Amino acid sequence: LIPAGASVLEIGCGSGGLLAQLNAARKVGVDLSVTQIAEARTRVPSAEFHVQSGEALQLTERFDCIIISDTLNLAADVQRLLEQLHTVTHPDTRLLVNFHNSLWRPFLSLVTALGLKDPQPQNSWLASSDVFNLLHLAGWSPVCHQARLLLPVRLYGVETLLNRWLAPLLQWFCLTIFISARPGLST
Repeated sequence: LIPAGASVLEIGCGSGGLLAQLNAARKVGVDLSVTQIAEARTRVPSAEFHVQSGEALQLTERFDCIIISDTLNLAADVQRLLEQLHTVTHPDTRLLVNFHNSLWRPFLSLVTALGLKDPQPQNSWLASSDVFNLLHLAGWSPVCHQARLLLPVRLYGVETLLNRWLAPLLQWFCLTIFISARPGLST
């Protein structure tokens, strides 16, 4: 999805794990945590990092690709965040968003309570329809929508069968939802 010569901005980059894996020409990360940004600078020294929120983005550069991975539900104002992204886009920019399916909320809460999953900050648990509406209100046009991951753990190869072949048929039950969008008409 991301060409090698692309410029990429990740909102909520954390310690830079995703940016480190990308083969992009230019990488920029934004996060609220000073500690996470310090780790990201160590992990991906070739990238540029900023301590700021996506809702108050203060960048002047235009990016080919903007990624919001597992952090959309953590934004204080999702619509404001999506609107603010237009300040760093050009007509061919692609926005890539992924978030957890709200159907998994009870299960994820249970495994967190049992100590099998690390606790996460308070989450707004937006449904796909909410995200589509917020994208539209913020002037984005969805291009593609996919749900993936029926089995998010390794289980002797069974996860490959389920996630590759059954997930496309059972998208309502998948853990992770991916949406790509492009700048649309202003609202």
